[in-house]
Amino acid sequence: GFQVQLDLTGIFMHGKIPTLKISLIQIFRAHLWQKIHESVVMDLCQVFDQELDALEIDNVQKETIH
Repeated sequence: GFQVQLDLTGIFMHGKIPTLKISLIQIFRAHLWQKIHESVVMDLCQVFDQELDALEIDNVQKETIH
Protein backbone atom coordinates (compact mmCIF):
# COMPACT_ATOMS: atom_id res chain seq x y z
CA GLY A 1 0.00 0.00 0.00
CA PHE A 2 0.95 3.62 -0.22
CA GLN A 3 1.45 6.09 2.62
CA VAL A 4 -1.16 8.77 3.23
CA GLN A 5 -1.55 11.28 6.05
CA LEU A 6 -4.85 11.22 7.91
CA ASP A 7 -6.67 14.53 7.53
CA LEU A 8 -6.23 16.95 10.45
CA THR A 9 -3.68 14.68 12.18
CA GLY A 10 0.03 13.97 12.09
CA ILE A 11 -0.73 10.28 11.66
CA PHE A 12 0.39 8.38 8.56
CA MET A 13 -1.11 5.09 7.45
CA HIS A 14 -0.27 2.59 4.75
CA GLY A 15 -3.07 0.95 2.85
CA LYS A 16 -6.10 1.41 0.71
CA ILE A 17 -9.01 0.71 3.07
CA PRO A 18 -11.15 3.89 3.04
CA THR A 19 -13.34 2.83 5.99
CA LEU A 20 -10.24 2.30 8.13
CA LYS A 21 -9.01 5.77 7.20
CA ILE A 22 -12.37 7.29 8.15
CA SER A 23 -12.38 5.44 11.50
CA LEU A 24 -8.85 6.56 12.34
CA ILE A 25 -9.66 10.18 11.46
CA GLN A 26 -12.61 10.05 13.86
CA ILE A 27 -10.41 8.65 16.65
CA PHE A 28 -7.67 11.25 16.25
CA ARG A 29 -9.83 14.36 15.78
CA ALA A 30 -11.52 16.42 18.49
CA HIS A 31 -8.96 15.27 21.06
CA LEU A 32 -10.59 11.83 21.30
CA TRP A 33 -7.16 10.16 21.38
CA GLN A 34 -6.10 12.33 24.33
CA LYS A 35 -9.30 11.39 26.17
CA ILE A 36 -8.69 7.68 25.52
CA HIS A 37 -5.07 8.04 26.71
CA GLU A 38 -6.14 9.89 29.88
CA SER A 39 -8.72 7.20 30.67
CA VAL A 40 -6.19 4.39 30.23
CA VAL A 41 -3.62 6.20 32.41
CA MET A 42 -6.19 6.78 35.16
CA ASP A 43 -7.25 3.12 35.07
CA LEU A 44 -3.62 1.98 35.32
CA CYS A 45 -2.94 4.35 38.22
CA GLN A 46 -5.98 2.99 40.04
CA VAL A 47 -4.84 -0.62 39.58
CA PHE A 48 -1.30 0.22 40.69
CA ASP A 49 -2.66 2.05 43.72
CA GLN A 50 -4.77 -0.97 44.69
CA GLU A 51 -1.80 -3.33 44.30
CA LEU A 52 0.94 -1.31 46.02
CA ASP A 53 2.05 -4.12 48.32
CA ALA A 54 1.91 -6.90 45.73
CA LEU A 55 3.91 -4.80 43.26
CA GLU A 56 6.27 -3.50 45.96
CA ILE A 57 5.46 0.11 45.03
CA ASP A 58 5.75 2.93 47.58
CA ASN A 59 3.19 5.23 45.99
CA VAL A 60 1.46 6.08 42.71
CA GLN A 61 1.47 9.64 41.41
CA LYS A 62 0.05 10.87 38.11
CA GLU A 63 1.92 13.85 36.71
CA THR A 64 1.03 16.18 33.87
CA ILE A 65 3.78 16.39 31.25
CA HIS A 66 2.19 18.91 28.86
